[in-house]
Amino acid sequence: DNIVGVLLRVDSPGGGASASQELYMSLKRLAQKKTMVVSMGSVAASGGYMLSMAGERIFANASTITGSIGVRMDIPQIQNLMRKIGISQETLVTGPYKDAASMFRPLSQEEKKYLQRILDDLHMQFVEIVAKGRNLTVEQAQKFATGRIFTGREALHFGLIDELGGQEEAHAWLAQKTGVALTKELIKEPKKNAWYEEALKTLLNFGVGAMVQDNTSPVFLYLY
Repeated sequence: DNIVGVLLRVDSPGGGASASQELYMSLKRLAQKKTMVVSMGSVAASGGYMLSMAGERIFANASTITGSIGVRMDIPQIQNLMRKIGISQETLVTGPYKDAASMFRPLSQEEKKYLQRILDDLHMQFVEIVAKGRNLTVEQAQKFATGRIFTGREALHFGLIDELGGQEEAHAWLAQKTGVALTKELIKEPKKNAWYEEALKTLLNFGVGAMVQDNTSPVFLYLY
């Protein structure tokens, strides 16, 4: 109860559509109770940009990569490899779309249309969140929703962020907005990652989770 403001640091290329949307909604509920400012790091794209819509004001560095408003679905195709090594698979289904997006056979034209309709719906949900977060009409937001990425400087020009600056500038704005002295230290959540995971993130610039992510099943992604 004694916390009146939140500085949300976003450094993410995005992720699963549902997970991104769920986190956005949680942040939006928090922002209704606490003043929230967003500070974008190196990357705040796709799902990372969606999360940023929860903030009252968005800061980004001139070189921040952001935007990438869109949805994608990756479907690996391994039937040729299976054929080479003499492996085959038969699938029984209870409906014509149950095994749509199978990696063991190409999509039919009907399946492509079916999955595209789902992608379009998810895409429109993303566009509506951006429109609401940036005080744009849906039509205006759609102009930027081509999957294109922007630098922070470009994003400022197009009204996709509010101000250029780093975490210190975002903290200064939050302090002024809430009336809390800038000299007060930010309360930070204790780090949960093991030392080796932090070392990998620092040295290789990716999380351990990226190495063990299950990529065998198609998923809808807000991902740069």
